[in-house]
Amino acid sequence: METKQWEQRIRDEFKDHMVIAHEILGSDLGRLEYLRWQKPGTGIYGVDYVLKSATLFVSGDLGEASYIWSPPISLQWIAGCNLGYFHGKCTASEDGRYPHEWNEKTMQKSVLEYFKYNQDCKGYKAFLEAHVPLHNREELIAWCHYNDPTGLLGDDWWEWFIQGGEVVPFRTRAHLIGLKMAFPQGD
Repeated sequence: METKQWEQRIRDEFKDHMVIAHEILGSDLGRLEYLRWQKPGTGIYGVDYVLKSATLFVSGDLGEASYIWSPPISLQWIAGCNLGYFHGKCTASEDGRYPHEWNEKTMQKSVLEYFKYNQDCKGYKAFLEAHVPLHNREELIAWCHYNDPTGLLGDDWWEWFIQGGEVVPFRTRAHLIGLKMAFPQGD
């Protein structure tokens, strides 16, 4: 799924959501900010955001994660962050630190760009004939283990190839988009 499609899908899921509770307690040093984002009357895709000092804890139907910045910040400030920066602040989630999902189309584009940049049409044809499994990260790693891709991709293939299909997970995107919708900033 393309980035704009991901975002639209999440915004569609959140279209009837609203801020159910928003509280700020304490002073700057001991500040605690809480926000509940959900569709009124239901808990479907309900999300709790708790900001303690500069650590954001997110929980609810879209998974759990924690994100860490330097103080002072607020939930509204976080809502102004871009996705790459927000994702880079993820220190823990169900899928680990800085989680990623695999996207076959992203991987295909990465390979195509590599061969276009290196202007190696013969290499691209050989790559296609090798039937490299791009649809799944684990199968791709296994293929690389049993078939040395150096002849197809050059000596530095490991530096870019395996990461070529990684994208920011749906849940991380949803965590940020929920905040952006709760604190509109003209995006």
